Amino acid sequence: MTVNINSYGRSILGSMSYLPEELLIRSIGQSGASRNYLIRTLATRASLAQSAIEVLINGLQDEDWRFRSTVLNALGKQSTLPESAVQALIGALQDKDWYVRKSAADALGNQSTLSESALQALIGTLQHKNQDAKRSAADTLGRLSTLSESALQALVGALQDKDRGIRGSAISTLGKQSALSKSTLQVLIGALQHNNQDFGISAALVLGKHSASSESTLQALIGTLRDINSDVRRLVIPALGEHSALPEAVLQVLIGAMKDESWGIRISAIGALGKQSALPVSTLQALIGALQDKDWYVRKSAADALGKQSTLPESALQALVGALKDYNMDIRIAAIKALGKQLTLPESALQALIGTLEDKNMDMNIRIAAMKELGKQPTLPESALQALIGALQDEGWSVRRSAVDALGKQSPLPESALHPLICALKDINIDTRDSAASALGKLSTLPESALQALIGALQDEDWSVRRSAVDALGKQSTLPESTLQALVGALKDESWAVRNSIASALGMQSILPQSILHALIGVLQEEDKDLQEHVGVALENHVKATFMAIPTAKLTFENWVSEELLDAQSGVE
Repeated sequence: MTVNINSYGRSILGSMSYLPEELLIRSIGQSGASRNYLIRTLATRASLAQSAIEVLINGLQDEDWRFRSTVLNALGKQSTLPESAVQALIGALQDKDWYVRKSAADALGNQSTLSESALQALIGTLQHKNQDAKRSAADTLGRLSTLSESALQALVGALQDKDRGIRGSAISTLGKQSALSKSTLQVLIGALQHNNQDFGISAALVLGKHSASSESTLQALIGTLRDINSDVRRLVIPALGEHSALPEAVLQVLIGAMKDESWGIRISAIGALGKQSALPVSTLQALIGALQDKDWYVRKSAADALGKQSTLPESALQALVGALKDYNMDIRIAAIKALGKQLTLPESALQALIGTLEDKNMDMNIRIAAMKELGKQPTLPESALQALIGALQDEGWSVRRSAVDALGKQSPLPESALHPLICALKDINIDTRDSAASALGKLSTLPESALQALIGALQDEDWSVRRSAVDALGKQSTLPESTLQALVGALKDESWAVRNSIASALGMQSILPQSILHALIGVLQEEDKDLQEHVGVALENHVKATFMAIPTAKLTFENWVSEELLDAQSGVE
């Protein structure tokens, strides 16, 4: 007997995970959007009966691509599918809709294992004329950690595909394999000198990911560096840089490549060296020498590579200081960044950065870079602080803002920087004022002058500055009553973000005086529901004190129904 279930009924059934599969399957065959609910319900079952699997397989012939995709997602939730279902998934890789193909690839990739016949079907799809189908097959293979030799060879062949997406999927899949067979490695090594440059590039990228596990692969990569074809050498060097700890012999080969007549190869060699976690002195000296290269981009690459070393010897630091005088702005900035990445800088390097900052004839971007790197130093000498304070008077607003940011990163904030930061709250530039307020907020205890300046900033024309001022005040564990009154008054700010910050700031105070509680309770009687909610948040942490203040205030609380206060009231009895 066939039971006719309408759309609403199917929707209800779909939400009942405890119903037997037979009842769910019976209603799937009926048309209607609610079939998707039933499929999703089936997908929650850890293991489906063969009859349910067959119904889902048949659903892959449905005209609606959304339904086909839902079916595939349900099949993909099963960790182990029968061969018939796997073959159906493979067939769906050639679906006319790209999202269905993606769902099929996802479902296949979720399988714990695939049979050899399934793998062969996927391999066959790699030869399909449909580029989307090939890409889906490559993506599916890429989800498998261990592949057969035939699958590996097929993926190597896919490295020659004209479609970059397919080559990329093949590279990713081969690179993820824990190990490649000797024959596969030999094919890849041979591809380094193939007349198809895309094939060579792809092969080099794959080999680079496996060079650490195979001495022969590493030696093959090194051997190609002697090739007369500079394009081949340029492909191989980045592959060597895939590893963060290359043996000394390889480092020496890369050092030799830094002398190549091709600037592209010199840059590639420097880039590979820069990826090493630690470099011996001889390699560092080679990079220092590259700071004098005739090509500006090579010099910049050398500065970048040196900057990736957490600790540099004095000779390298001095070489970077010298690079601050390079005629090329990009190199000077790279040298500044390299110096800034050092945990501690010698006095000579600090003075060089300070000199760069103070030189008003220097390009503004270089001065800003110097300030950013100075700000990263945990403790700055007084000379550096004074240079940053002086930059607060610069004509360029971006320079002033960078100076404020650098000063604000000092912990603790030096006393000498306090007054200049207070003055910066009145800067004509919004970002500078905002940064100044944030910097002042890092002080655990603010003097009266800073409090008054931040109270004044509550009237700033820009909401972000007002909010930063509130946040700075809110970080003080105890605020004087006059400051609290100013915050209560600002609860009517036009910006929701500012009001929310004020509520949080008041709520974080260890204690609120009775006068402030009275003021907040008075605000609760206003008709602005949004304002009432913010006040409720502010009072939430002060419920006992609030209830004590209510009788003396003799106020009516018909509108005081904020959820926060009602929740808190239950614990006050």
